[in-house]
Amino acid sequence: MRARITRLWMLFRPFPCFLLRFLTALFPPLPLVTSQAYFSYDAHKSGGVTVSHLRFGPHPIAAPYLVSQADYLAVNHQSYLAKYDCLAGLKQGGIVVLNTHFNTLEGIDKFLPERVKKDLAAKQAQLYLIDALAVAKLMGLGKHVNMVMQAVFFQLSGVLPMDRAIALLKKSITKAYERKGPEVRRSGLALSGWLLC
Repeated sequence: MRARITRLWMLFRPFPCFLLRFLTALFPPLPLVTSQAYFSYDAHKSGGVTVSHLRFGPHPIAAPYLVSQADYLAVNHQSYLAKYDCLAGLKQGGIVVLNTHFNTLEGIDKFLPERVKKDLAAKQAQLYLIDALAVAKLMGLGKHVNMVMQAVFFQLSGVLPMDRAIALLKKSITKAYERKGPEVRRSGLALSGWLLC
């Protein structure tokens, strides 16, 4: 496994540390994967933007600084592409995942700002679109897209073999949603099964 550098743009709720808790639970000291996470937030206490700078690799990581060149970039809200320069730190040939309700080429073409189209082309980025909200609703998770976006991350990033990622996601879902009741846990576990499709 080669090291992966990731930058995630997302909206955070009052408890922005959910991702750090998820990473800590998902990646206890494993012999094949180490991880490191730094987070940058805007000034809003709730409903603001957070950028998660994540590193994964087979060896201990000693990089006490934010990610400047990412292999994988996830944008959890389509409006961020117009508001922020999300693609600035993307490596040549990097993966971009956009959570969007647009499901046609014409729709996304009309939506994307020209500068974003030019950046994607210049960097020869691999663009993936997902309507994570629709998937979350289909899986019974309501408007909670974080698990959907994490599932997509593991599918596309190659950080872990999929069978191992699914097993760890199931364990994390069970722990994260144990207080929410069996229906929500079942929905999350169904999502991990969806990954196999």
